[in-house]
Amino acid sequence: MTWFYRLMAWLMLWLALPALAQQLLQAKVPGAELSGQVRYLIDDSRQRQLADLLAPAGQAAFALPGQELRTGYDNRPYWLKFDLVQSGGAGDWVLALPTTGIQDLEFHGPYDAAGQLLAPPVRTGLTHPFASRPLGSERYVFRVRLPQAGGYTAYLRLVSQTSQLYQLSAWDPAGYLASRQDKRLFDGLSYGILLALLVYNLVLTLVFRDRSYGLYVLSCGFALLTVASFNGHAARHLFPDWPAGIELSYVVAPSLWILCSALFGRSFLELARRAPWINRLVWLPLGLSLLALLLGLTFQVAMAQRLIELASAGASVLMVAAAVVVYARGYRPALWYLGGQVMLFLAVLSVVLVNWGLLDSPFMVSNGLQLGIVMEMLVFALALSRRIRLIQSQQLALQQKAGWLAKAAQTDAMTGLANRAGLEARAAQMLAESGLHSVMLLDLDGFKAVNDRHGHRAGDQVLIEVARRIKAALRGADTAARLGGDEFVVLVAGAADAVDRPRLGELAMRLQTAIRAEVAIDGGAVQVGSSLGIALCPADGKTLPALLASADQAMYQAKEAGRGDSVFFEDSRF
Repeated sequence: MTWFYRLMAWLMLWLALPALAQQLLQAKVPGAELSGQVRYLIDDSRQRQLADLLAPAGQAAFALPGQELRTGYDNRPYWLKFDLVQSGGAGDWVLALPTTGIQDLEFHGPYDAAGQLLAPPVRTGLTHPFASRPLGSERYVFRVRLPQAGGYTAYLRLVSQTSQLYQLSAWDPAGYLASRQDKRLFDGLSYGILLALLVYNLVLTLVFRDRSYGLYVLSCGFALLTVASFNGHAARHLFPDWPAGIELSYVVAPSLWILCSALFGRSFLELARRAPWINRLVWLPLGLSLLALLLGLTFQVAMAQRLIELASAGASVLMVAAAVVVYARGYRPALWYLGGQVMLFLAVLSVVLVNWGLLDSPFMVSNGLQLGIVMEMLVFALALSRRIRLIQSQQLALQQKAGWLAKAAQTDAMTGLANRAGLEARAAQMLAESGLHSVMLLDLDGFKAVNDRHGHRAGDQVLIEVARRIKAALRGADTAARLGGDEFVVLVAGAADAVDRPRLGELAMRLQTAIRAEVAIDGGAVQVGSSLGIALCPADGKTLPALLASADQAMYQAKEAGRGDSVFFEDSRF
């Protein structure tokens, strides 16, 4: 049943949020792709201007892409030329790109059939303040107003140091704005979940002082910043007037997320102890993420992005392997950690399959990584709670074992009564309490003869039975101890003054009567007696050694009186 519940929990996590997201993000009318109407050229010289492209030679240089237009890790400008045909009357359109990570964009157009420019150029991108983005959109969009029916042309210059998909789509403004509202609702849901997890686990970090919780909080925080950067919300809300900050967030945030996530995995899975060889290998993606961070801070974005991808892939493979190994070695929380890694892997795999054309899901292209991060963090939070429960159960077991060991250290192994250490511990507690107490010292009479005649096995049987009888005669607040040999001590808590001496005398008589009864041994029965000395606190001493010395003197007085007697220390002095 435990496996069934875990499987159901994972299925609910994997299905519930994507289903809700798909419901939120079903655009009323999807944007129409312009792939068949777009031509491109790559400016290897990085020097071409729009005027060069408007010339016949420039126009001839444009070609149709044979497949989806993707860039490599370079900063060569890509020029896109796309033709628009307006039917009927005037038209109002939004042209949109699916990315937020392009460094520099220039939009020129539309040009009418006579070659006249109908709107001023627009320039935006990561290297520009957020206010430069048309319609205040996090993604790159351009508004195109076509005054009448006919053909029009527009040009788009794009520069990016990272791999990008240049896939234009056309929308009517109302449809586009409606789709953005739905996307923002989903983003808000994702941010809310991540913020709730961050705050909740920050509180637990302060409560438990656990390193794994602290690393989880850092990982969650940088994951949130990564998602906000890729969605364009960091540019809009955190660095609207700082273009360098906008650009840095695209490499700094994921570098720190990968770094903290890998450190969290090392700590959570206890790799240094449970899988040392994998723990050493994890330093490779950690080093790559640190190097990517340094390169990003120096604006070497292309190289930093490649290292981020390598670090992410390496860390994922290593941490999945680590989770499998550690779980196989009996660490159950590793299964939850593995589930979180699988969630992120499935989300990223979905994005890759869409990019390869093997899966048709525009939703995953725009939201796959974000969804995977949220799912991973949710499962990691469950993994942490499972780990804490395990730690608490282990601590409880250790406390119980420590209590058992402490009790064993204060217990006479043969009789089960307190030993000298246990006697001292209980006496310290008793004497610290208010009230009058007493100490009885009891020595067996005739025990040596039992040992000499019947052997030590019989002697041990006698000691065990005498201890049982002493314990049975006492109250719950009293303590019986064996000092060694045939000598026993009884602590009587709260014993009163001389007015209650008869009560103590009655207790001494009960003890001696119980001890005198025959004891069954192998092959027969034997009989022993006892002599007993009683010391009162504080009259006869205020510490255990002082009280034992007084009781010992009274006990020897009892032996001299003929054995089998009990004497108060107060009486032994006369």
